[in-house]
Amino acid sequence: MTIQNKTLTLAGIPVLETVDDAQEQANMPLVLNFHGWQTAKAGQLVSSYLLAERGFRVLAPDANYHGDRQQADFKLSQHPEIFWPIIGQSLQEVPDLLAAYPAARTVDVMGTSMGGITAIAALVCYETLHGGVSFVGTPAPRDFAAYQLGLLPEKVQAAFAAQKEAILNQIAAFDLSCHPEKLAQRPLFLYNDTGDPTVPYQFTAPYQDQLPKNIVYHVGQRQAHHVPYSTMVAGADFLQAALKK
Repeated sequence: MTIQNKTLTLAGIPVLETVDDAQEQANMPLVLNFHGWQTAKAGQLVSSYLLAERGFRVLAPDANYHGDRQQADFKLSQHPEIFWPIIGQSLQEVPDLLAAYPAARTVDVMGTSMGGITAIAALVCYETLHGGVSFVGTPAPRDFAAYQLGLLPEKVQAAFAAQKEAILNQIAAFDLSCHPEKLAQRPLFLYNDTGDPTVPYQFTAPYQDQLPKNIVYHVGQRQAHHVPYSTMVAGADFLQAALKK
């Protein structure tokens, strides 16, 4: 086994490809692995490596304004209002990334935090995706966005007051809790922590008892916005097992 990381540019998008060279072939199963807010594609290396060990080709793209797509003199931390537009753009870029691998046997999605939200949303938007894994994301992004908007400084909230409902309606279009039928029978692995201060458990907990059998739900109690290594292993194992069904 020789796992290699290669920096690529696909349709103008910087991507980190992780693959076992010994197993590489055109029809390998593919996983898009989305990173979180204010991180970059390299932040997904651990989970990407675990997937590559299990025979997947993994593409971790830089989201807009992140990693190699950062813009000079633009401080992302000062612009929380672009969080959702970034997710929207990542969703639009999915077909561009997949165009380079038309022979892939299956395509799954994985992501952490913002990337976890993106992964679930991608399943809502693209019915051809095989399944997914979300670490510390949420299947209810509309409710989470409403909560986030309430945390913004009053001046920023005032500026968005007239647009708030339109923004929430746009997010609802890729909200799994609004469109549970979109998942159909596809496999989905969710991990959230009961004390997560960033993506509060309240935005996932109500759906735990409503989720169908094809969804596996892991709950942590570390009181942190963090993904344990053992959970990354469980997520990779989940996609490998789903591939064999």
